[in-house]
Amino acid sequence: MGNTSSCGACTSSCCQDCFGKRHRNGIYEPLLQDNERDAIAELLRFLENRNRINFFRGEPLQALTTLAYSDNVDLQRSAALAFAEITEKDVSQVGKETLNPILFLLQSHDVEVQRPASAALANLAVNTENKLLIVKLGGLEQLIRQMGSPNVEVQCNAVGCITNLATHGQDRQVGCP
Repeated sequence: MGNTSSCGACTSSCCQDCFGKRHRNGIYEPLLQDNERDAIAELLRFLENRNRINFFRGEPLQALTTLAYSDNVDLQRSAALAFAEITEKDVSQVGKETLNPILFLLQSHDVEVQRPASAALANLAVNTENKLLIVKLGGLEQLIRQMGSPNVEVQCNAVGCITNLATHGQDRQVGCP
């Protein structure tokens, strides 16, 4: 994030941090795309009513998916954290439209994206139907790669998820505390 305290004086480097990249014509490009801004607003609205919202379908899932596939790593981090938090409370059966964005986030080079994405996948891997779909979508190969992460928590979540994939029964969730 940029240094917003000096934006009143608005030096050129500060404006770049606050407003985005400058084009040749001197106009600054916004940091967020319109669809990303809309997705953030929608997600905040859904999170206000999180106990009554199903985040695994419809508009809530679309908002999370938009953030997950964004080029903005901060939005990817937010999506991964939201998926991790949601799956802490709800491990119901999901479809590929839910798993694909999580698997995409798992491929990130950013550990702050990988860690919650691997936790979300570990949570979802408790459900038998999800286990099969995770493997079918190539999740096992990604988890094996995550076991080689330099981050211990990512490694732990990957091992926990693989354990959940291999374990029968709803009462055997494994992952980092």
